[in-house]
Amino acid sequence: MLGDRFARRLDGGHAVFMAVLVVVCGPLVVAYRFAPAGSVLFYIGMCAGFFLPLALYGPANAVIQGLVPVRMRSTVAGFNMFLINLFASAIGNFALGFASDRLAQGGSAMPPTTVLPVLDIMALRRGCFSGWPRVACARPAAFPLLAKRW
Repeated sequence: MLGDRFARRLDGGHAVFMAVLVVVCGPLVVAYRFAPAGSVLFYIGMCAGFFLPLALYGPANAVIQGLVPVRMRSTVAGFNMFLINLFASAIGNFALGFASDRLAQGGSAMPPTTVLPVLDIMALRRGCFSGWPRVACARPAAFPLLAKRW
């Protein structure tokens, strides 16, 4: 509901709202990995880390549903959820465990502390670009390949 209200007021709609969420919550997510346990920054960043992935589901699905023909919406929504579960839940957890195990074998004292900030930064880097396709479609002269309807 909050995403819909903000999306109506923003130029790029839901896509730009997602980018704003990432820009606001992203630094907190990364900072809490380095904050001392029990500090205010630690708890605020941890809450942002729980909030951000869940807050992006609604706007992301709204963008996807808005771009897909009506007859394909249920199939695309199901495929989207399948890919999220496959990559984020299954392969993401495996990769995190694998990297942590390799670092532990190499003598790292705190392997997850090394791996998690890297994964956070990779996810935030991807998230920062969630609004630019909408901007590209609004200005086709600046992004001719992206504005083309495939």
